[in-house]
Amino acid sequence: MGKTMNFDKLQLPGRHEPKHISKKFYDKYFCKLVLKIDESKVKATKIAAGFRPNWSRYSSYTNRFELLGQLVKDVKKIIVNDDYRLRAEGRHLSIFTNDVTDLNAIMSQLPQHFYQIQMPINSNHSDVLDRHRAVVVRNTLFDKQFKFKVYLRCDYALRENRYNDVKLYLENVANYGLNSTLDRFFYTTHLSRGIGWTAAVYFNDPSDLMMFQLRFNNDIQKIEEAVLISSL
Repeated sequence: MGKTMNFDKLQLPGRHEPKHISKKFYDKYFCKLVLKIDESKVKATKIAAGFRPNWSRYSSYTNRFELLGQLVKDVKKIIVNDDYRLRAEGRHLSIFTNDVTDLNAIMSQLPQHFYQIQMPINSNHSDVLDRHRAVVVRNTLFDKQFKFKVYLRCDYALRENRYNDVKLYLENVANYGLNSTLDRFFYTTHLSRGIGWTAAVYFNDPSDLMMFQLRFNNDIQKIEEAVLISSL
């Protein structure tokens, strides 16, 4: 992992806690830093609303856009790595980047504007998110109800163990599904050599998928994410 992506080195201002991500932003960035404009500087003014009948002569206006524009300028003065993306969202400015040095510099120099940061739990988490995932365009969801399908490695030791560690882990997950092969490993006494070779778990919640990845990263062959043709 590159030096700019050592997320264990991120330094949040004050007592703020990060929100943890389940996938990359724009399929590229692991971090989303959200800044807010200085609300104490927001000023309401009045501008003419025109001369149409039954319209109020004046309408409200604030300098929010000017404050947001100034915040953009302040960020661009700090940020060094040119691989980033900015997005204005109401009274907030979102910065998408993988550069920890830039993120720390922004949070250090503009602490009064800090609102939120979304990021991996640690560098191992970002490494996990970078693996396995593929998008599959389909007419229906997996098993007609699940968005994610996690294929487990067809490993002799895993099969002989009947994927018992996976079974124990899933006992604490509220919503998941099993394909027929994994279901037979869990709930029958069939010999492993007589059971199919494609063992898979289904999830809908990205957080459930993320935690499963972190726990069983080395046992995962691939992950498919269903995108419905009707949504394209």
